[in-house]
Amino acid sequence: MEKSRPVNTFKIMRVFLIVVLAYLVFTNYDMDHSDLQQSFEYPAMDVIGQNEGLGNFIGIQPAMNPIDYASDSNFYNKLDFYLNITKTKGLLTEKTIVVLPEHLGTWLVAAMERKTVYTTDNVEAAMRAVIVRNILGFLPEYLSASKEDKSKEALFRLKSTSMGQSYSTVLKALAKKYSVTIVGGSIILPNPIIDGDSIIVQDGPLYNTSFVFYSDGTLDSNITKKSFLVTDEQCFLASAKVGDFKVYDTEAGKLAVTICADSWYPEVYDQIKSQGATLLAIPSYSTPSGIWTTKWQGYNGAPNPSDVDKSDINSITEEMAWLKYGMGGRAQQAGIQHGMNVFLRGDLWDLGDDGKTISWQKGGLKVNNTGKKATITCMWF
Repeated sequence: MEKSRPVNTFKIMRVFLIVVLAYLVFTNYDMDHSDLQQSFEYPAMDVIGQNEGLGNFIGIQPAMNPIDYASDSNFYNKLDFYLNITKTKGLLTEKTIVVLPEHLGTWLVAAMERKTVYTTDNVEAAMRAVIVRNILGFLPEYLSASKEDKSKEALFRLKSTSMGQSYSTVLKALAKKYSVTIVGGSIILPNPIIDGDSIIVQDGPLYNTSFVFYSDGTLDSNITKKSFLVTDEQCFLASAKVGDFKVYDTEAGKLAVTICADSWYPEVYDQIKSQGATLLAIPSYSTPSGIWTTKWQGYNGAPNPSDVDKSDINSITEEMAWLKYGMGGRAQQAGIQHGMNVFLRGDLWDLGDDGKTISWQKGGLKVNNTGKKATITCMWF
């Protein structure tokens, strides 16, 4: 009878060490992106009204690029560029509310990754590179994912702790530096809570969330979560309850924050009115490029509200629909006196983008029609 060969423990350990070393080399390869320069597109400026000491909205539509998310310092420098312009123009006061766009923080999912993530022009290729480099952490998240798009769910869970830390660190620092209130656009995080002045992610569903940062560097304990998800979001995000909506007390007055599509629904404005908000900030994102000139297809992800004119569908443009069924058509009935709606712009891989800053003031709408992606709109109260 043939005897079994003894296990060569040393050989197994050597193979294991080789695999580990190869993986470490692989995960740290091509991490130097210091030669990639950020671009700083000077924004088109629009000033509405005059300073009467009541405060103002500063709507910033930054032109974001992948390299802007490579590090905390890059993210900080890009936003600091626009805020510094508003300061030099004399547009910032202790009652200023800065409004940033939807998903501004979401693309921190690409932070501290390989150079190729920032140089490819394809978002799927970029995210595959993130997944491959973080595969050991990604696989457990993927196996436990419950939504239809398991890859997106797993990826955002994997990077959520670092995303939340970078987002809050940068925006708290900027709010304090410029002594303003900042509506931080939005960021995708799993069931976040506020602990002191920190964003803590937890087990639970992913939400599209917005946070408010104050001029002393503190973070409001209230979190705005998106309720009405568009179709592309429903495969990996959860909807918040409209009844959980809360407003913010700021130096300029009671502020409501609604994320993108939420600003199209009467139920949200009922909450705004019942809580006495007079100011409205709307971080938004529209894609693909050129969508604002196409025919409007009706509400995306939920049934059309009963007050929608069905003849508008496939008749008016997407831009006209934003003006009629978003803030422009609903803010006044909710008691809103001043509103600001900004959109994420730039060249983020091949995602595409569109949208113009919309301002609402005492019954009148104004659209920033400069045609530039990067814009700063000041509206005095």
